[in-house]
Amino acid sequence: MAPNATTRLALVTSAGTVQVSASTTTTTLNASLWRVANKRIALPSNFAPALVTSSGSFRLRRDCAAAYGSLRQAAARAGHPTGFTSAYRSYAGQLSLYNSYVRSLGRVGADRQCARAGHSEHQLGLSIDLKGSVGTSALAQWIAANGWRYGFIVRYPRTATRVTGFEWEPWHVRYVGGPLAADYARRKATALESYFGLPAAPSY
Repeated sequence: MAPNATTRLALVTSAGTVQVSASTTTTTLNASLWRVANKRIALPSNFAPALVTSSGSFRLRRDCAAAYGSLRQAAARAGHPTGFTSAYRSYAGQLSLYNSYVRSLGRVGADRQCARAGHSEHQLGLSIDLKGSVGTSALAQWIAANGWRYGFIVRYPRTATRVTGFEWEPWHVRYVGGPLAADYARRKATALESYFGLPAAPSY
């Protein structure tokens, strides 16, 4: 398997359980909800998914945008209004953001808080930074407990830094689709790397 061409595909059985299989074809890879981008697995600089505009100028994949709409409405009904602070970012946009972190924190500090260009899930169009989902806020707790119902997981929980390589980000949710998110929650998984049987990615 090529090191930068890793994805997992959902096979949902009649019992509703998720089985995992690997694929490396370009078409399948680009369409997969399960593509992994981390410090060990990079996306091509020209990778650009089909996007729709969601909530102003923010862009996401259409399936992620629809699921976010349901998540936002449910959170509001529970008394926890939210919105975007970030969604899709291009390779060039991520490079600019990362460089700004390096200037303020140095490379070591930047690498704990911001992905290098090509290694960010935001380039997939499947990740959202949620406004107000910080620390142990009521919204953050609601997202952690209920995000899976709308196909989202908290990608960088406090307990998984040694695996993901990133500090706790309760605001960063990743859309993986309903079947996987439900199985992920049922198994009490904390990192996509561990769930998929991929190596930990604490460093580049």
